[in-house]
Amino acid sequence: MFQAFVFIFVIGGAPLTIEDELGPYNTSIECFYRGATIIKSFHETRLAIVKAEAMCLELKKDAELEKQDVNFIR
Repeated sequence: MFQAFVFIFVIGGAPLTIEDELGPYNTSIECFYRGATIIKSFHETRLAIVKAEAMCLELKKDAELEKQDVNFIR
């Protein structure tokens, strides 16, 4: 399972971190597609975007400890 995050840097503003509320997704492809969709919808705000990046975290569940581990995927 993968969770999408988007980082957006705009001129004259603080960096924004957006965590997708629709995930997690079964594949990294679905996750990155969702990240691209978030960036596209944010672009429609007409703010001067310097950089936008989508990142997907792989979520793993340990059945014994019920804790989540993450691996960064770029």
